[in-house]
Formats: sequence, structure tokens, C-alpha cells
Amino acid sequence: MSSEKSIFSFDEYSITDIQYIFDRDLMAQNRDKKIDFSVQFTPEIQINELEGKLSGIVKLRISVEGKVKKMNLVNTSVNIFGKFSSSNLEKDKFNQYCRLNGVATLFQIARALIISFTSQTGNIPIMIPLTNIIASQEITNEKTRK
Repeated sequence: MSSEKSIFSFDEYSITDIQYIFDRDLMAQNRDKKIDFSVQFTPEIQINELEGKLSGIVKLRISVEGKVKKMNLVNTSVNIFGKFSSSNLEKDKFNQYCRLNGVATLFQIARALIISFTSQTGNIPIMIPLTNIIASQEITNEKTRK
């Protein structure tokens, strides 16, 4: 089976910030209770064009809160950025690729980092579920319009 090179390239990424806050006392008090995790992500997209080549920078912040009732037991956040490029796409189409494929790519890298990092802390690992990026962005867009 041969593969064809994509018209959308993922050039590089970098983790720019990671934070982890864990309340050991609250966790001990709530050991047998179910922790409710909420995940929020915020992308920022910047598109540039130079000599017929498009480049995009996608910045993504993922925040996770773990609560029992209204008590915060654990919070973590990751900031990641990625560079993407194409010389074969129109600007609007490239923007769509960055918003969907770029965000999805960075989300999976950050998700793996959070699982790996938190599993090595000696506390409960935070396992972010697979996320439908398209549906999540549509929900965010609807809330923004209202």
C-alpha cells in the first residue's frame, strides 16, 4: 500500500506551559467519591501567507478540573502551539484545516501528555476522553453567537 503526501503539513509543535494543582487533603477526605472531570479547550489560529505558501500557528489551551460536589481536587492545564503549512490550499480551506485538523492534532498530543504526566505524580491519572473537536467547536460557536 502506498501513501500520498498530505496537502496539509504539520511542521512542529511545542508545549509552552503545563500546570498541575492537586489538593492531597481534599483527595484523602473524598477518596471513595467519584470525581467529575470537566475539560475545556480554547484554540487561537493565526494564518500568514508568504510567496504563495500558507503557514498557520495554532495555539491551544486545555484546562481540566476535577471536582467532588463543588470542591476542586485537581486542576491541570496545558498550553501547546503547532505550526502548519500548505502551498496547495486556498486560504479559507487552509484556515478550516487548521481549525479542525490542527486543533485535533495538538489536542491528542496534549491529551497524551496529561495522561502520562499525571500518572507519574503518584496521584490519580487524568484520562481525558476522546473528544469530538467539530461538535465541541460548533457548541462554542453557538454560545458565542447568543
